[in-house]
Amino acid sequence: MKTNNHRHNVNFLRRQSAVFLLGAALAGLTFQTAAGESLTPTASAPAVRSTVAAQASAALVWDSELKEVSAKLGDATATFTFWFTNASKTDITINSVRASCGCTTTKVAPLPWRIAPGTNSPIEVSVDLRGRQGTVAKTVTVDTSAGAKSLSFKIQIPPTQPVRATTSPKTDPAQRAL
Repeated sequence: MKTNNHRHNVNFLRRQSAVFLLGAALAGLTFQTAAGESLTPTASAPAVRSTVAAQASAALVWDSELKEVSAKLGDATATFTFWFTNASKTDITINSVRASCGCTTTKVAPLPWRIAPGTNSPIEVSVDLRGRQGTVAKTVTVDTSAGAKSLSFKIQIPPTQPVRATTSPKTDPAQRAL
């Protein structure tokens, strides 16, 4: 499990860096290296180009549209963070964020939420796992001025351990007679 978490964290950081650089490239930002050289990110990498092309109509570029996690026995909640970047040249307004059911909550900035071009931000999602087991699939719908986007997440919840009946001298008929 530790290896999977490490891989997930490394992949998340790579995606977050790519989203940041994409936003910086689209916003025309220039960075200065420690040696004093100017560095301007570009959106010319094939993976970035295909992501932008696939999501051009949405104008928000997401780090992922589907996230998956395996919960540990006893976990009461599962939390996901969806990162996005406004890849358009104009402001986008997030008007609402709706969860697919009552066991799912979101944490966002006050709505309506204005997203400037090149800006990246998170949407945090928490799912109440109590009383659930197996695979649980949920969605969150983000309604923006550029259209709606459904974000999905799956949680694999281990079965709860069967409760073994125990007896005490007060409840065990054989010992009550003693």
